[in-house]
Amino acid sequence: MEAASRDEEVENEVKRKIDEALACTCVDDLKEGPCGDSFVEAFSCFIRSQRLEDTDCSEGFGKLKECMIRNPEQFEDFAEAFKPKDGKGPED
Repeated sequence: MEAASRDEEVENEVKRKIDEALACTCVDDLKEGPCGDSFVEAFSCFIRSQRLEDTDCSEGFGKLKECMIRNPEQFEDFAEAFKPKDGKGPED
């Protein structure tokens, strides 16, 4: 009985952390954009994987990647932030 109670406690803690993270205004554009559902799924899985073993997020992140490829204009600012300051890309 205690193990079930502990599992429920951990799951509630994980849900709380996911809710808190998704409430941050810093992810509003990602949640509300064309890939919002995929982002929420992948991000939630990532947080869950930090606390629960055997959490496979590959499907959720795969969906997010596919959506990002289909909607590159949504992620221009994000990609720009990761470009080297010298203007050269990784293939240069």
